[in-house]
Amino acid sequence: MKKRILRMMSLVFALTLLALVCAMPAAAMQPVFEPSPSYAESEYYRRLLEVQLTGDPRQDIVNIALSQEGYIEGGMEGDFGGNGRVCNNFSEYGYAMGESGSIWCTSFIWWCARQAGLDSSVFPDTIWPRLLTVNCPYIGYTSTASIQPGDILFVENSGDDTADHLALVIDVTDSHITAIEGNCGHRVCRITYERDIGARADGMGDILYIGYLNYDKDPSVPDAASLAQYALITEDAALFNKHTGGKNQGTVLKGDRYPLLAIRGDGEWCQIELGGLAYWIDSSCAFTGTKQETIDKYFEIAGDNYAHEVHTTAPTSDDTAIIPEAAATETTTTTTTAETTAATTTTEFDSAPMQNEDESKSPIPMETVILAGLALLVLLVLVALIHSIKKTSRKW
Repeated sequence: MKKRILRMMSLVFALTLLALVCAMPAAAMQPVFEPSPSYAESEYYRRLLEVQLTGDPRQDIVNIALSQEGYIEGGMEGDFGGNGRVCNNFSEYGYAMGESGSIWCTSFIWWCARQAGLDSSVFPDTIWPRLLTVNCPYIGYTSTASIQPGDILFVENSGDDTADHLALVIDVTDSHITAIEGNCGHRVCRITYERDIGARADGMGDILYIGYLNYDKDPSVPDAASLAQYALITEDAALFNKHTGGKNQGTVLKGDRYPLLAIRGDGEWCQIELGGLAYWIDSSCAFTGTKQETIDKYFEIAGDNYAHEVHTTAPTSDDTAIIPEAAATETTTTTTTAETTAATTTTEFDSAPMQNEDESKSPIPMETVILAGLALLVLLVLVALIHSIKKTSRKW
């Protein structure tokens, strides 16, 4: 009798453990950012929580991005639920960066990367879809170039041969490349490119470059965050809204330093970020390099009085809402979703790279709480059975 009870206890214990192991996900999704109230109630947050991390960073970032497919930007602060009827660049992804209301094609990929556990060494803290800000190895697009899910596409949508939109590759065939993109027609959607020519199937954009994120943390590949480029102003310089001159927008002063976005006109013009906007300056008035290189250059020019930091305030100007020539793809105008389609040509108005990543963690997942409770219950049952056996043994 005693042996029979022990066998029954062992069987119950084994079956219970098996059920717990089967019920436990391989790696339950634990969101990195505290969601906004409206997003926390949305289907897109529910989809995010359902993502199962595989341990393969390429697959994980793709799965996370796909969980957000269909998300539509909102029209005002707090409207982050993904079902906006009026669109004005308010997204959960910009909210996570501390810049709701800004364009978000790059911040969408940044958000997916962080949710997949990838830090700034793989994808830096930036919302600018530029080679000099994303800072990953890249090649000019060709139909025979190596490409796979998890790679990124630098896309030109404005007709000026400048990368101004970012997309994440999710599928590759001999004839097509499929990407998922944020802020594409105000939403997260899939876009198909013809592989032979690198153009969107609807003719609304072209792939200029393929970017290769350092998913494997290869030490031979420089840290993306360390490659950020800056422009140190060596002579007072006028600000323009076009690399051909355009309208004078103000002046930057000798000794100031700004994030560098692009270089155009055979090196004659530099595009810098200032106060959330992009401006062009004459390259002869600036020294360009990494943050440390520009600091060293300043000391070389000015001695030990280095006191300038990267500016975040725009100069006084009668025209503070310029649309930079090389910053085109994502709209800043208010439209209704009924007027919006994924094929809409839009204008990207880039704001400053984000530095205020919300690193707050979400509460312990409910699945973990339930499993812990079940384990405790099994333990209590076993203790009760053992106690019962001991009492029975004394009677025998």
